Amino acid sequence: MKMKFEKYQGAGNDFIIIDNTDKSTTLLPELIQALCDRHFGIGADGLIELTSSHEADFAMKFYNSDGKTANMCGNGGRCIAKYAFDHNIAGENMKFVADDGFHEASIIDDVNVRIMMIDVKGITTFDDGMWTNTGVPHFVKFVDDIDKVDIDSEGRKLADDKRFAPDRTNVNFIDNKNGFRIRTYERGVEGETLACGTGNVVRKK
Repeated sequence: MKMKFEKYQGAGNDFIIIDNTDKSTTLLPELIQALCDRHFGIGADGLIELTSSHEADFAMKFYNSDGKTANMCGNGGRCIAKYAFDHNIAGENMKFVADDGFHEASIIDDVNVRIMMIDVKGITTFDDGMWTNTGVPHFVKFVDDIDKVDIDSEGRKLADDKRFAPDRTNVNFIDNKNGFRIRTYERGVEGETLACGTGNVVRKK
């Protein structure tokens, strides 16, 4: 099997990007897990499949490192936009489609890429935090001292909470004392990641 792939890094996340416009590669979960394995594979937080689209410059399919799909990945969207630009698939300003809908992206310079996320439809408030969907689900919990939080343990408990069944959720822990700090537990990675684009969405004014 011959695959065309490259590894891109964006804001703390790294991704394997596979150009599958010729549909020559069948991305089974076992293959994705093997490629993303940091000990025996290439190693990555996730894998992104690029395919053609009749309605946009290209289509994006995102897979977490466990082989399961997610509707969107913010940093992954920025990386695939840069990949598309680098390989003359799209220009500096582009439109692509992911499982959550259409996105626009702009190449700012060699390292900075801006993408437009979907509109947030609403926020559900709980006693212990709030939940929303920015392309993928996120539960947001404010904490007093983010350095003392066991992100992997507490994040998994919240991700598995029955309130978010059956799809589970990503979890953002936020400490807004003396600045603004955020740490993220990502489902599919099943641990803390160094960054999360869909968990750091800024509202357009």
